[in-house]
Amino acid sequence: MKTNKTNEQLMQQDEIYELVATQLSDTLTADESRRLNEWIEASEANREEYNRLVKVWNSTPDVSELSQYDSKKAFALFVNRIQTSGEKPTVSEPAVEQPKAKPTGKRRYVISFMRYAAVVAVLVCACSYLFYNIGQRNMEQAFAMIKVEAPQGSTTKMTLPDGTEVWLNAGSRIEYSQGFGVRDRRVKLSGEGYFEVHHNTAMPFIVNSSSLNVQVLGTKFDFRDYPTDESAMVSLDEGSVAVGLRSSHDGDYQYRLSPDQRAVLEKGSGNLRIENRTTTDRLWTDGTIMLNGRRLADICIDLERSYGVKICIENRTLAQTRFYGVFHRKDQNLDHVLGTLAATGHIRYVISGNVVRIYK
Repeated sequence: MKTNKTNEQLMQQDEIYELVATQLSDTLTADESRRLNEWIEASEANREEYNRLVKVWNSTPDVSELSQYDSKKAFALFVNRIQTSGEKPTVSEPAVEQPKAKPTGKRRYVISFMRYAAVVAVLVCACSYLFYNIGQRNMEQAFAMIKVEAPQGSTTKMTLPDGTEVWLNAGSRIEYSQGFGVRDRRVKLSGEGYFEVHHNTAMPFIVNSSSLNVQVLGTKFDFRDYPTDESAMVSLDEGSVAVGLRSSHDGDYQYRLSPDQRAVLEKGSGNLRIENRTTTDRLWTDGTIMLNGRRLADICIDLERSYGVKICIENRTLAQTRFYGVFHRKDQNLDHVLGTLAATGHIRYVISGNVVRIYK
């Protein structure tokens, strides 16, 4: 079939390679398809060259799969395969106009590749930006926060998706994303929680409270930070934890604890100190109430949370009185605990429903 030698029919080899690559990896426009078909039908040599290019494309390792995801790399492989195939193009002269001062073969491929790659790069960047923003919104909607609470008067035990076990003390709450364990392992704590963290070197476990940040890999520790308390505390049983002020930059941990150490933050002054301990701070997980020489004011806060009551101390001096003893909430009710304290002769009390009045 003979055709007139028009400008539309006269194509450089780089244009031919580009059209063939686009046809095999994507979809040609109606005009591009017409131009390619006219070139193929222009001569038997053109048809043979087209068949050769198709063969080169199909024989290039991974080019079919790459074309679906990375057109730039696929086209580069295609051009490289043509250059190293050991065969010279057999394009007929009537259909391919060869300028007198034509670029070298290598230069033609580079020009074609750069033009093709530039279009692909713009599309990839635009699509990436669009999908990133859409993806971010979808992720935020999908990864809603999960909240678990232990109401006043009770404790709660739970297991996080990564296998970490958490005990929540009375009046405490923990929050974590539905995507927990996908991008990070981060939880928010309000109150007191005891953590037995599942070890994962690649993804540290992070606990944020209103006052402190804690980061661990795999360990056992107690973390207490009730919003109304004057202090916050992290106490380590096993392993190692890094502790930092919440006001610091994320990831800035000023202290590292060893087993049987605790970090105590005085919220008023902002002073954070490290101290050794003689007993574990996790006794509350089995219902134990340890007085251990604490002030009556602090003891009553724990009793309020443990028994779900409101306690009023009518004397400021009385509130500073210290008591010793060990009680078990499961076996001993509030009246038994207060009765034991009253037996020391330092206090008297009255229980009226959920309100307790302590006086001298």
